[in-house]
Order: sequence, then C-alpha cells, then structure tokens
Amino acid sequence: MSRFHISISAIALLCLVVLPGCDSAESKSAGNYMLDKEHMKSQVEAEMASASEADKAAMQMALQMLDSMSMSIELNADGSARSTVSLAGESQTSSGTWTLSGKNVSITMTDPEGNAETITGTLDGEVLELSPPADADMPGNMVFRKRATS
Repeated sequence: MSRFHISISAIALLCLVVLPGCDSAESKSAGNYMLDKEHMKSQVEAEMASASEADKAAMQMALQMLDSMSMSIELNADGSARSTVSLAGESQTSSGTWTLSGKNVSITMTDPEGNAETITGTLDGEVLELSPPADADMPGNMVFRKRATS
C-alpha cells in the first residue's frame, strides 16, 4: 500500500473516531421547535389586567386565535431554517437561515413573496426565546420548545 493510501486511511479513521464527539453548537441545537401557546396566553392574560375595555376585547380574540394556531421553527445543522404558521385552515411556510453565537440566535426568514425579516433571541438548551420585531404589537417574547425526536 502506498503512503498516500495509508495517509488517506488514517485521516478517514481519525474522522470516524474524533468528529462524532465534536458536534457544533448548531448541530446540537438543530431541531424542530414548537410555539409554547400556554406561555403566550399567560402573557396576553397578564396584559389584559391593565388594558382598556376595547383592548380587552381584542386580546380575548387573540386568545381564541391562539387555540387554533400552530407555529413551528425548524433549525437545521447546516444553518438553514424553516418556519410554518397554521391558522384557520391556512398555512404559510417561510425558509431562511439561522446563526448561533453563544446563546444568541439570529433567524432570517423569507416569505413566499420574497420579503425577508430577521428576528433575534436566545437559545438555551431546549428553549428558543425570540423577541418580536419592533413593529409587532405583542405583549412579550415568543417561546418555543424543542420537540422530542422519535
């Protein structure tokens, strides 16, 4: 066997032994995250306590919408991302990218019409917490929980 083949074999063996233990933060954090609707409901309910009657009616409607809504964000180890929002029988899927620096996450999504938006937050273990865009009328951060893989 030539030295070249021995070197290639040694590198391949090294990759098989060493690389599985060197998962990147992105690889460890990759997965499907589902919106924690109970957390969102508690934020809306807390804000309702000090809201005007007109705002309370709108918030009550928002609570009802949350019951029929689902939202997921899939973060892939290769840095790609996909979000899906379903409400009242309609679904919209957006695709994009994500990066992680320590616990700080940045997700940029492009909707089917080509509009891109970046949202930031933190990713700590199984919990993804995203700050709503400045122009969003939301009572607090959106919390997503990692769905267990089967």
